[in-house]
Amino acid sequence: MVPGERAFEGIADVNAVSGSGSPKDQQRLERRFATRAVDTYSSSRIGGFLYLVAWLPIIFVTGIQERYAIGCVAITIALLLLATLRFRFRPPEQAGMSQRRWLNRYVLVVLSSTAIWSAIQVWIVFDPIIVPLAKSVSLFGTVALCSVLAHLYTSSLRLSVAGVLMLIMPTVVALWWVPDLHLLAIAMTFFAGY
Repeated sequence: MVPGERAFEGIADVNAVSGSGSPKDQQRLERRFATRAVDTYSSSRIGGFLYLVAWLPIIFVTGIQERYAIGCVAITIALLLLATLRFRFRPPEQAGMSQRRWLNRYVLVVLSSTAIWSAIQVWIVFDPIIVPLAKSVSLFGTVALCSVLAHLYTSSLRLSVAGVLMLIMPTVVALWWVPDLHLLAIAMTFFAGY
């Protein structure tokens, strides 16, 4: 492969799927989508439940369930629904564009949980009643989820990068915004480089 050729791989994929590629290219592309779809699903189907595993202890460590009971219940239900959808949303049997569409939709489901967690983290950082130690405990969840996204989705670079950025960037900005949390901001900024 020539350097820089990978940047144009998506264009070649679209041409092959749309029929402008050779039959051999079409078969290779369909196998690649099938492999990527099966790998992505099999390695991440229970990953949505990790958000719940991180969220439920945070509720009690921070005490936010006492002040925001309805919000906590709504977040728990949303994470549970997304985790269930992610588990049940299997790749299609047909090859080709249906698997590509499935991958695009599956990425949206995965990133929906990630967006919710990012919002939770920003909420915890800005809540003045939550003590800094509890805020740092919640950051462990963010670090763990970033690590999972970075290492689990190696076959889908856009999902991995989008998920990590979605988790890290709002959290780092929020930490730098609160003067008492600059030490945590430094740590998360260094982690972001990882």
